[in-house]
Amino acid sequence: MSDSEKTPSIYPCVFPVKIVGECCDEFETSVLAVMKNYADDLSSEKISRKLSQGGKYLSLTINIIAKDREYVEKLYKELNALDKVITVI
Repeated sequence: MSDSEKTPSIYPCVFPVKIVGECCDEFETSVLAVMKNYADDLSSEKISRKLSQGGKYLSLTINIIAKDREYVEKLYKELNALDKVITVI
């Protein structure tokens, strides 16, 4: 029995994605460009922004509806490929 057969499906579900990167326009613009492919509504109210204490880093938290594990893995891979992204949680 594979791991996927042992674990009950929890998808679709609301899934928060936290992206941390350099605080610059390029970071947020490139992240939002990728996220538009995964989130139906990216209005400002749905995006949580937090600036680091020194102002050098910005974290964005965006809730998506995760369709399945592969969907989330593909999103993480695309976000991690962006130049200004430091980590995706």
